[in-house]
Amino acid sequence: MRAAESRVAVVESIESTAGTVRSVYGRFSVPSSYVRVGLGVGAGLVGAWLMKRVFSAGSRHVSEALNTQTRSTSGAFVLLLVQVASALLLPWVRERVHGSDLGYVVKRMHPSHIFFRWLGLEK
Repeated sequence: MRAAESRVAVVESIESTAGTVRSVYGRFSVPSSYVRVGLGVGAGLVGAWLMKRVFSAGSRHVSEALNTQTRSTSGAFVLLLVQVASALLLPWVRERVHGSDLGYVVKRMHPSHIFFRWLGLEK
């Protein structure tokens, strides 16, 4: 009961904070064109950064491969572990997805179900 009361207190605190944020956000008026331009510029900067990362990582790996004469066995071990895990886990995951009732899975992932389970009202 105490856990449920503390969780309800947290939810009430979040609700009051959300109300305050809504009232403050209402005072700021930003034109939608500014938001679209800002999102476009941000996406362009992130894309340019990712492209730089991808192309500089390739040249760095080539120079590292040329400079190192011996390879450690940890990379081979990790590769072997990934191969074994994928050979064992992928058929199991496929069986679970195809053989189970997805309606129950969707119900369990519904936000209200997660919320009531967090409150301790549902098992």
